[in-house]
Amino acid sequence: MVWSHQDVAFEEGLTAARAWVAVHGHLLPPATAVWDGYPVGAWVKNQRFAARAADANAQRRAGLAVGSSAGALTEARRVALEEIDPGWCPVWDAGWQRCFRLVQNLLQDGGALPVTARQSDRAGQGPRKVGDGAAARMGTAPARTAMAPGERPRDRGRR
Repeated sequence: MVWSHQDVAFEEGLTAARAWVAVHGHLLPPATAVWDGYPVGAWVKNQRFAARAADANAQRRAGLAVGSSAGALTEARRVALEEIDPGWCPVWDAGWQRCFRLVQNLLQDGGALPVTARQSDRAGQGPRKVGDGAAARMGTAPARTAMAPGERPRDRGRR
């Protein structure tokens, strides 16, 4: 039996990842997430980096089979992670994917999305509807006119 520190570390991370998914429903933990003392967020982030390194190696080698190279995720490890959550390594931002999965889980559990979009008011007056006052502001802005040939922006008020 050959024993490998890397294999043991991967199995520990995989165990923490399975536990994370069992509770959260996705394998997209924030980088700071810790599960039972194990830094599952950093581990998954590193696995995503290794998967992208393997993809880059495959492209660089023009479609030839890629063996295990330094920093690249092996196919067996990628399959193990995809068995837990097929969306664990999106090509787009993981934060976006995390939000998508949270909304997806909410809807699957019978929850509902808010009917109106809301955002916080920068003046500190609390939440407001998107677009409140937009129609009123549209008519109050001064009209823009084209500059005359040779006119500089600082000359505009001197006509």
